[in-house]
Amino acid sequence: MRRSAACWWLTRMAWLAAGAAHAGRPLQTDDAGVLDAGACEIEGAHERLRVSGVTARDTALAFYCGFGWGSQTGIATSRAHADGGSASGTAVGGKTRVWNAGDGGPALTVAWSLAWARVDGSWRHAEDVARLVWSMPAGPGTLHLNVGHARDRIRS
Repeated sequence: MRRSAACWWLTRMAWLAAGAAHAGRPLQTDDAGVLDAGACEIEGAHERLRVSGVTARDTALAFYCGFGWGSQTGIATSRAHADGGSASGTAVGGKTRVWNAGDGGPALTVAWSLAWARVDGSWRHAEDVARLVWSMPAGPGTLHLNVGHARDRIRS
């Protein structure tokens, strides 16, 4: 019984540690695909979380377009509310293809973003992000690896 309890706890701790290593704020990741020149996409998200009687809501909208040379750029905005307070943010970002093995094959891109947040009634540069993004077909799905650096300019 002691061995199975230790294995159970070890497995749970490994899953918790792996969850943080898989992606950024929680479970955000990118793929190495880049939009073709003239192609655009819109992404939207809304989440609601309730913990210990406190409800938080976050809504985000992003618009990206490919402009050629294996690159795309875009803008995103978000608004969050929690416990009577609110926060706003906006970001610009993009990615450029470094290598692509062909349609449906592995690919590597460089991705970046600059973000601003409304803090105490004024807009401040909030974050810089740069990363390498690798995607590779793996069976019926795709494996994505994001390695990079993010700098929180407000807290640092």
